[in-house]
Amino acid sequence: MSQKLKVLVFGNTKENLRASLIKAGSIHAGKHGPFNAVLILGGKPDDLGVPYEVPLDMTVYVVSESEDYEALNAVEGITVLKNGDIIKTLDGLKIGFVGNDNLNNNQETEENLVDILLSHSWPRGITTHSSVSLPSSSVELLSNGSADDASRHWHPRYHFATGGFWEREPFVSQDAKDADKTETSSAKSLQRLTRFISLGDYKGDSRWHYAFQLDVPLSDDEAVNPSIITANPYSTYDDTNSIHKQQNSQKRQREDQIKDTDFLDQNKRVQKPFVPINPGTCFLCLSNPALAKHLIVSIGEDVYIALAKGPLTISPAWHVLVVPIAHVPTFKALNRSESGLENPNASAEVLLEMAKYTTALRAMYMETINHDIAVFEIVKPNGIHIHSQVIPIPGDKIDLLKEEFLKRGARMKIQEKSIQRDGEENYFRISLGSAVELYIDLNILTGGQRGGRGSQRGGRGGYNNDRRNNGGYFDMQFPRKVIASVLGVEDRIDWRKCEQSIQEETDYSENFKKAFKKFDFTVA
Repeated sequence: MSQKLKVLVFGNTKENLRASLIKAGSIHAGKHGPFNAVLILGGKPDDLGVPYEVPLDMTVYVVSESEDYEALNAVEGITVLKNGDIIKTLDGLKIGFVGNDNLNNNQETEENLVDILLSHSWPRGITTHSSVSLPSSSVELLSNGSADDASRHWHPRYHFATGGFWEREPFVSQDAKDADKTETSSAKSLQRLTRFISLGDYKGDSRWHYAFQLDVPLSDDEAVNPSIITANPYSTYDDTNSIHKQQNSQKRQREDQIKDTDFLDQNKRVQKPFVPINPGTCFLCLSNPALAKHLIVSIGEDVYIALAKGPLTISPAWHVLVVPIAHVPTFKALNRSESGLENPNASAEVLLEMAKYTTALRAMYMETINHDIAVFEIVKPNGIHIHSQVIPIPGDKIDLLKEEFLKRGARMKIQEKSIQRDGEENYFRISLGSAVELYIDLNILTGGQRGGRGSQRGGRGGYNNDRRNNGGYFDMQFPRKVIASVLGVEDRIDWRKCEQSIQEETDYSENFKKAFKKFDFTVA
């Protein structure tokens, strides 16, 4: 009989081990906790004469290759893992740690299957078969044969390392026939998958924490969509220049996507298989190294807000994006996410925090410029990363905006209706002020599923022609066009014509932060 265990992992805490334990205790006691285990990928102990604060019901495992950590073993609630250690918790969770020293032959036995493997370094070859962008080419210097050997022989279900945030696609580390030789009877005939996640340093620029739950022992409830599983990177690993090869492969994929926007004529697209956009390349994911971080203005627990690129409205009527941190296309998908937000109530928690942000934004705009807000989202099951857009609207134009949406959306059967946002997966929704909510069911539009990712590219392939709505296609620029017409800024419909320089965007963000500070609930 399997039980679901919750685990919290921190990256290397360096000089902040004490502070990280306090932070872990706070998360453990919060809405995402309690956790069965808290894992910390290194850190430097400070004066042990001052007691460490570890909640009585929280168990912490710290990895170490230094004798400095020995004294930590005497601290109630803390266990130090040394190179080659494999432990089994009271809950049945098996955790292993490999440092930079080689394992001995006994430690490499295939009988040592673990649920979670911790290492300082990346395994060599882990990037093989992956399409996720790397946080830095310098990770090649972090790769280590010991981590490689441990992952090959211990077949971890989760493998955590340090070196900047990077989450690889799951891969098959052991098939059913091999599992029969090594697993307990309750886990026989189940395909064993490995998920590799690299974390940044504690409180650094890169994501440094990860929370998840897993079944112990392994159960068939842990099903993963086969489309996101890759081949085992170790089975065909070429040790020569593997990271360089992966980067070249990613470049070819991007070039293919660019070519995919060409047309034989005005109405016929060149069709090619679409390369899925993952967190490493998503323009809204915090793990994307190319993310415009200077536009991020506030980060909560599950949600962040950022200023829009090519905004429809400008300072002091800032155009804002409210974005869940998890990389999912719909709110409903949050509850089955493979990301760090794995919990049955994830969608409700995310929607609650999004509501807190929109309430705070509305309060700011009402107080500073006497504007209300319009909040809209386009949700599609084949979308990329769910988010809402908030645009300030003069109070005397809210009714006019409602009339314009009802008129222009009549052919798409727009209606005034409130919906359960995590219960539907194919819709357009906009709220105007505090009382009006309009909705379009995209399922009823002919070819409604075809808007998807292609429609977000804009241009001739973006379904941006209003007359197409008459035939059933949803115009992804529909809300921006309607709002622009009411505000009299039709020249700003195309966001690409409204782009600002990096310096302008940075100044824009700093001005927003100053104005929003008193309304930002994340600021202590």
